[in-house]
Amino acid sequence: MIDSFDGVVGGSELGIMSINLKADLTNITYADGSKITGETTFTKSDGTTGTVANMSLATETQGHAVTSTSATDASGTVSVTSAGLNADGSKAFVDTSSISADGSAITNTYDNNGDGVVDHTQVITTSTDANGTRTETITNTNGGHVLLDSIQTITDGDGTNVTINRDTTGGGWMAANDNFGSVRWVA
Repeated sequence: MIDSFDGVVGGSELGIMSINLKADLTNITYADGSKITGETTFTKSDGTTGTVANMSLATETQGHAVTSTSATDASGTVSVTSAGLNADGSKAFVDTSSISADGSAITNTYDNNGDGVVDHTQVITTSTDANGTRTETITNTNGGHVLLDSIQTITDGDGTNVTINRDTTGGGWMAANDNFGSVRWVA
Protein backbone atom coordinates (compact mmCIF):
# COMPACT_ATOMS: atom_id res chain seq x y z
CA MET A 1 0.00 0.00 0.00
CA ILE A 2 1.28 3.48 -0.83
CA ASP A 3 0.24 6.51 1.18
CA SER A 4 0.35 9.76 -0.78
CA PHE A 5 -1.11 13.22 -0.62
CA ASP A 6 -3.77 12.02 -3.06
CA GLY A 7 -4.91 9.16 -0.86
CA VAL A 8 -4.09 5.50 -0.41
CA VAL A 9 -3.33 3.21 -3.35
CA GLY A 10 -3.33 -0.58 -3.01
CA GLY A 11 -0.94 -2.98 -4.71
CA SER A 12 -3.54 -4.31 -7.16
CA GLU A 13 -4.16 -0.77 -8.41
CA LEU A 14 -0.45 -0.57 -9.23
CA GLY A 15 -0.53 -3.93 -11.04
CA ILE A 16 1.35 -5.76 -8.26
CA MET A 17 0.25 -9.39 -8.22
CA SER A 18 2.63 -10.89 -5.66
CA ILE A 19 5.37 -9.98 -3.20
CA ASN A 20 8.03 -12.47 -2.10
CA LEU A 21 7.93 -12.36 1.72
CA LYS A 22 11.44 -13.82 2.16
CA ALA A 23 13.83 -10.87 2.45
CA ASP A 24 17.56 -11.25 1.84
CA LEU A 25 20.30 -10.23 4.29
CA THR A 26 20.75 -6.69 2.95
CA ASN A 27 21.66 -4.41 5.84
CA ILE A 28 22.52 -0.81 4.98
CA THR A 29 22.63 2.06 7.46
CA TYR A 30 22.69 5.60 6.12
CA ALA A 31 24.27 8.64 7.80
CA ASP A 32 20.89 10.00 8.86
CA GLY A 33 20.05 6.76 10.69
CA SER A 34 17.68 5.40 8.04
CA LYS A 35 18.14 1.68 7.40
CA ILE A 36 17.38 -0.95 4.81
CA THR A 37 17.14 -4.28 6.64
CA GLY A 38 16.22 -6.61 3.80
CA GLU A 39 15.27 -6.64 0.15
CA THR A 40 13.02 -8.91 -1.87
CA THR A 41 11.05 -8.82 -5.12
CA PHE A 42 7.53 -8.21 -6.35
CA THR A 43 5.87 -9.32 -9.60
CA LYS A 44 3.49 -7.19 -11.62
CA SER A 45 0.58 -8.38 -13.77
CA ASP A 46 2.66 -7.86 -16.96
CA GLY A 47 5.34 -10.27 -15.67
CA THR A 48 7.93 -7.61 -14.82
CA THR A 49 9.56 -7.65 -11.43
CA GLY A 50 10.86 -5.00 -9.07
CA THR A 51 12.63 -4.66 -5.76
CA VAL A 52 10.99 -3.83 -2.47
CA ALA A 53 12.83 -3.14 0.77
CA ASN A 54 12.15 -3.26 4.48
CA MET A 55 13.04 0.26 5.56
CA SER A 56 13.22 2.25 8.73
CA LEU A 57 13.30 5.94 7.83
CA ALA A 58 14.82 8.62 10.01
CA THR A 59 13.13 11.96 10.15
CA GLU A 60 14.81 15.23 9.23
CA THR A 61 14.56 17.08 12.53
CA GLN A 62 16.79 20.01 11.53
CA GLY A 63 14.36 21.28 8.88
CA HIS A 64 16.74 20.77 5.96
CA ALA A 65 15.38 20.74 2.44
CA VAL A 66 16.78 17.59 0.81
CA THR A 67 17.52 17.32 -2.91
CA SER A 68 18.62 14.19 -4.77
CA THR A 69 20.25 13.70 -8.14
CA SER A 70 21.35 10.55 -9.93
CA ALA A 71 23.65 9.77 -12.83
CA THR A 72 24.87 6.65 -14.62
CA ASP A 73 28.41 6.57 -16.03
CA ALA A 74 29.70 4.66 -19.07
CA SER A 75 30.45 1.55 -16.97
CA GLY A 76 26.86 1.41 -15.72
CA THR A 77 27.69 2.61 -12.20
CA VAL A 78 24.78 4.56 -10.75
CA SER A 79 25.56 7.43 -8.38
CA VAL A 80 22.89 9.04 -6.23
CA THR A 81 23.71 12.23 -4.34
CA SER A 82 21.46 13.64 -1.63
CA ALA A 83 22.16 17.07 -0.20
CA GLY A 84 20.55 18.69 2.80
CA LEU A 85 20.22 22.45 2.56
CA ASN A 86 20.02 24.90 5.42
CA ALA A 87 17.39 27.67 5.41
CA ASP A 88 19.96 30.06 3.88
CA GLY A 89 20.63 27.62 0.99
CA SER A 90 24.06 26.50 2.22
CA LYS A 91 24.79 22.77 2.32
CA ALA A 92 24.13 21.05 5.63
CA PHE A 93 25.29 17.58 4.46
CA VAL A 94 25.97 15.59 1.29
CA ASP A 95 25.53 11.81 1.03
CA THR A 96 26.54 9.92 -2.12
CA SER A 97 25.94 6.27 -3.02
CA SER A 98 27.64 4.66 -6.02
CA ILE A 99 26.39 1.23 -7.08
CA SER A 100 28.33 -0.83 -9.63
CA ALA A 101 26.45 -2.03 -12.71
CA ASP A 102 26.35 -5.62 -11.42
CA GLY A 103 25.49 -4.54 -7.87
CA SER A 104 28.57 -6.20 -6.40
CA ALA A 105 30.07 -2.98 -5.03
CA ILE A 106 28.41 -0.08 -3.25
CA THR A 107 30.31 2.92 -1.94
CA ASN A 108 28.53 5.36 0.35
CA THR A 109 30.22 8.62 1.31
CA TYR A 110 29.02 11.06 3.93
CA ASP A 111 29.93 14.74 4.25
CA ASN A 112 28.23 15.33 7.59
CA ASN A 113 28.40 19.14 7.56
CA GLY A 114 28.43 20.12 3.88
CA ASP A 115 31.99 21.45 3.91
CA GLY A 116 33.06 19.34 0.90
CA VAL A 117 35.13 16.92 3.01
CA VAL A 118 34.05 13.26 3.26
CA ASP A 119 33.71 12.42 6.96
CA HIS A 120 32.78 8.73 6.64
CA THR A 121 32.90 6.11 3.89
CA GLN A 122 31.09 2.78 3.82
CA VAL A 123 32.03 0.17 1.20
CA ILE A 124 29.86 -2.91 0.65
CA THR A 125 31.20 -5.66 -1.59
CA THR A 126 29.48 -8.89 -2.53
CA SER A 127 30.95 -11.87 -4.35
CA THR A 128 29.85 -15.42 -5.10
CA ASP A 129 32.37 -18.19 -5.72
CA ALA A 130 32.05 -21.23 -8.01
CA ASN A 131 30.38 -23.24 -5.22
CA GLY A 132 27.70 -20.57 -4.75
CA THR A 133 29.13 -19.32 -1.46
CA ARG A 134 28.20 -15.64 -1.08
CA THR A 135 30.48 -13.25 0.81
CA GLU A 136 29.35 -9.76 1.74
CA THR A 137 31.80 -7.38 3.41
CA ILE A 138 30.83 -4.00 4.86
CA THR A 139 33.72 -1.71 5.77
CA ASN A 140 33.46 1.69 7.47
CA THR A 141 36.30 4.23 7.46
CA ASN A 142 36.58 7.80 8.69
CA GLY A 143 37.50 10.81 6.54
CA GLY A 144 41.20 9.97 6.89
CA HIS A 145 40.55 6.45 5.52
CA VAL A 146 41.22 4.91 8.94
CA LEU A 147 39.29 1.68 9.46
CA LEU A 148 36.48 2.08 12.00
CA ASP A 149 34.87 -1.37 11.76
CA SER A 150 33.88 -4.09 9.32
CA ILE A 151 31.58 -7.06 9.12
CA GLN A 152 31.79 -10.04 6.79
CA THR A 153 28.87 -12.39 6.20
CA ILE A 154 29.58 -15.69 4.44
CA THR A 155 26.63 -17.81 3.33
CA ASP A 156 27.18 -21.29 1.85
CA GLY A 157 25.77 -21.91 -1.60
CA ASP A 158 22.85 -23.91 -0.25
CA GLY A 159 22.15 -21.30 2.45
CA THR A 160 22.49 -23.78 5.33
CA ASN A 161 25.63 -22.33 6.92
CA VAL A 162 26.10 -18.65 7.73
CA THR A 163 29.25 -17.23 9.32
CA ILE A 164 29.48 -13.61 10.47
CA ASN A 165 32.92 -12.18 11.22
CA ARG A 166 33.25 -8.77 12.89
CA ASP A 167 36.04 -6.26 13.38
CA THR A 168 34.32 -3.99 15.91
CA THR A 169 37.41 -1.96 16.83
CA GLY A 170 38.95 -1.14 13.44
CA GLY A 171 42.04 -3.15 14.27
CA GLY A 172 42.02 -4.88 10.89
CA TRP A 173 41.22 -8.37 12.18
CA MET A 174 37.95 -10.19 12.68
CA ALA A 175 37.85 -10.65 16.46
CA ALA A 176 34.18 -11.58 16.83
CA ASN A 177 32.79 -14.58 14.99
CA ASP A 178 29.32 -16.11 14.88
CA ASN A 179 28.65 -19.33 13.01
CA PHE A 180 25.08 -20.27 12.37
CA GLY A 181 25.60 -23.80 11.08
CA SER A 182 22.74 -25.91 9.79
CA VAL A 183 20.43 -22.98 9.23
CA ARG A 184 17.11 -24.15 7.90
CA TRP A 185 14.96 -21.49 6.29
CA VAL A 186 11.29 -21.97 7.00
CA ALA A 187 8.76 -20.64 4.52
